Amino acid sequence: MKKYLLLIFALVFFANSTSVYFNINQSFEEAEDLVANNETEEATELLDKIIEKKPNHVGAYVNRGLNNKNKDDYKQAVSDFERAIKLDNKNTKAYYQIGLILKDQKKYEESLKYFVLAENSIQNKNYTSTKLPLKRTFLQVTSPFIIEKSEISYQKAEVLFKLNKNDLALEELKNANLLDSIRSKSIILENARN
Repeated sequence: MKKYLLLIFALVFFANSTSVYFNINQSFEEAEDLVANNETEEATELLDKIIEKKPNHVGAYVNRGLNNKNKDDYKQAVSDFERAIKLDNKNTKAYYQIGLILKDQKKYEESLKYFVLAENSIQNKNYTSTKLPLKRTFLQVTSPFIIEKSEISYQKAEVLFKLNKNDLALEELKNANLLDSIRSKSIILENARN
């Protein structure tokens, strides 16, 4: 009798835990789509629920940070990205997004530090390509939010130009094979005029 009760309890517990797991995954995927489509209010509600149910969900913090950034709530966005970094100190996306926010706020020295951290987090992941697939936390499906290593290099170069470290900026563009791009030429020309 005890064996049957234990078996029934285990089955009920397992069934409940898998349905919560599935709902979190399904909700996360839906929230990611909402963030990508800039549907900020719906995304906030869903991401808050995910974090409430699973407080260590790194992807939810990153996506909520992106969502808060879309709403121009930079303080909360940075807080969410920092929480993601505490949970996963190799989170390229979180470092990169903080770098972008600080760059927009003209805090170039701080911004540069975060771009370097983003770059270092890539180097510790052993990627063979320059595209950095950020995995959805549970689903192991490529996220629609992808950072290319060359984009980090470009942002670093732009910040270095702002700091009047032109030789380092040019070296950054050269190392990332970006010197010939139209986008790079425009920032080189812009900074040559200043």
